[in-house]
Amino acid sequence: MEIIKDEEIKSETESVVVALGTFDGIHYGHQQLIDEVIISADEFNCKAALFSFKPHPLSIINSRKAPPLITSWGQKYRILEELGLDKIYLVKFTPDFAKLDFRKFVRDYLVAGINVHKVVVGEDFRFGYQGLGDSDKLKKLGNEFGFEVEVIKSVTINGRIVSSTYIRELIESGELEKVKSYLTRNYSLEGNVVNGDKRGRELGFPTANIEPTINYVIPKSGVYAVYVYLDGDRLAGVAHIGSRPTFNQDELSIEVNIFNFTDDIYQQRIEVEFVERLRSEIEFNCSKRLVEQITKDVAKAKDILEIQK
Repeated sequence: MEIIKDEEIKSETESVVVALGTFDGIHYGHQQLIDEVIISADEFNCKAALFSFKPHPLSIINSRKAPPLITSWGQKYRILEELGLDKIYLVKFTPDFAKLDFRKFVRDYLVAGINVHKVVVGEDFRFGYQGLGDSDKLKKLGNEFGFEVEVIKSVTINGRIVSSTYIRELIESGELEKVKSYLTRNYSLEGNVVNGDKRGRELGFPTANIEPTINYVIPKSGVYAVYVYLDGDRLAGVAHIGSRPTFNQDELSIEVNIFNFTDDIYQQRIEVEFVERLRSEIEFNCSKRLVEQITKDVAKAKDILEIQK
């Protein structure tokens, strides 16, 4: 899969069928849209592409309303390649770009830039300065400039529209089973292993302290059965998200105990996949009670992850 950024987006010789949007999460609805791009590209003998923006447009237009993110671009690249796209066009979203008129965007980027044959968008898609462009205007511009436009209706699961906004709400409330049905995979985040207070090691359960690489949506405080991806390996573990009330610490932390693992991974990047929420955060009156509970958590996580005890 080819990734083409900013000034690299020049007049293409190959025609493309392209999806437009931010695609945070690459959820089930996004996947249906991308499937249509791939089917159409095969039909028209074009390349299948996605056109998106970095950072999230709201972080530039109105930073106070910018949402926490479901996926990093590293995760997006991997997922989109697995879905079968040929190209990603990725434009840096700046204050100047935000002022670009929707007609100029179509003319300069879609027509003159990527040689678009067909555009596929969701029915709620908005583009251009102040979001004045919509699917109807896009269709009119398609007629003017000679490309097709297909609008995909919103996808529902159990009567609920699949949206990044709703998925964020589910993650924040710890409803991981629902999250998986909407994403078609478990929620995961990438982070760097940073120094901690080594409290877990003192308790007999050494943990890696994770600093997320972007402004991720953080799951609800509690304990989770997780998989950890490190250097191509998938490792099982248990994660704690919260403020560690037993030790009177208020700052939110993400700590992962990887089963049967003693390597030093300080400053390495890992990905944590949240499989199931085990329990809420609990304040214990002594370390002994905490150790007893962690032991139970580990046993339950191993059962869930089908790990031999």
